[in-house]
Amino acid sequence: MKGIFKEISTATEGQYGTAILYAGAIGLILSDIIPTPADALYFHTEKKLRDLWTENKITPKQYWVRSASAYYLYNPMWWILVLGVMHYKQGDFKDKAKIGLAMIGVGAVLGVIYRNYKKDIEEVRKDAFPIQETKVNFDAKPSPNRVRAVYRQGNKIKFAY
Repeated sequence: MKGIFKEISTATEGQYGTAILYAGAIGLILSDIIPTPADALYFHTEKKLRDLWTENKITPKQYWVRSASAYYLYNPMWWILVLGVMHYKQGDFKDKAKIGLAMIGVGAVLGVIYRNYKKDIEEVRKDAFPIQETKVNFDAKPSPNRVRAVYRQGNKIKFAY
């Protein structure tokens, strides 16, 4: 990684220093706009965490710590991977730029595919279940003196004796 920082400092000392600053700022803006595989992984993780939280398998604190960790780790890890591949790729500037842009493009395609997949699944669920009727299925006849707790799983109500 020292080589990367050395190349950046050498380039910024020349006549193109301001252009490199602008290119870096544009890169930061685009890195927030372009969907990446890290975004897809984050949304998947977020859904799993939310399910665990609603099922009371994790505490709210665990949910927020894991969610924040995923948010702040996945995307930087993706961009570090892109930067590392570009750095270790043999060749000149054009070769490194091609491989970097190819990785960004593939990542964007994967991110868009995942996002569209999730939207399609939600639309299918809305079409398949247009009316949500509350249905109560009792597993056993409840006895007021013996019931310790009542649990709801989807449309089923279960009694703990």
